[in-house]
Amino acid sequence: MKKSWFTIALTVHFLLHSLTRARVAPRLDILEMFRPENDKMSNLFLQAMDLMMNLPIEDHRSYYQIAGIHGVSFVPYRGSVNESYSRDPSKLEGWAGYCQHGSVLFPTWHRAYMVLIEETMIDLSKEIATMYANKSMREEFQRIAQDIRFPFWDWSSQNTSEVGLPDILVRETVDVHVPPNGQVKTILNPLQGFTTSVDIGKPMACKGCNPYDSPYEV
Repeated sequence: MKKSWFTIALTVHFLLHSLTRARVAPRLDILEMFRPENDKMSNLFLQAMDLMMNLPIEDHRSYYQIAGIHGVSFVPYRGSVNESYSRDPSKLEGWAGYCQHGSVLFPTWHRAYMVLIEETMIDLSKEIATMYANKSMREEFQRIAQDIRFPFWDWSSQNTSEVGLPDILVRETVDVHVPPNGQVKTILNPLQGFTTSVDIGKPMACKGCNPYDSPYEV
């Protein structure tokens, strides 16, 4: 019961907080977001996600911290824990994050979780936008940052049945136009995966058995 009330409080907090934040904007199909006509939005999205993944793991805006709300990396978010939490990574039987599965809270909880992720992406996108030297470019990216949302993948579409995963999800690297002057930079594709800087694995009997083993790819 304690965990249920904690989760409800966390969900309500995020939902109420979101009402005072970003304006309504649609989530785009991932194929639409990465069309040439949306290249500036996709460019800013990739930069923001890359920044989130490279923030210090102690930063509550980092991918490491926010992912820990759902499960791996199994860390308490901003100090919020319950009696089942253990700081010993070899004793995770009672702690698997705050995520609700097999519960009536499943849809509501995940909607609030997406709000937090997108709010963080918007904030990081705004930070990146302010770094462009050209005034018109800076203002354009600041406007785009307001509408940054996570795209969705329609796995039931005709395109999926013919092509499979969207190309952007399988590329190892992507090119982005970074501040201050929009110069091209090649970065690891943040949509392909995430590698943590710390060991979050639970010891297992054989090398390679642990999906969270070094290099800790998630």
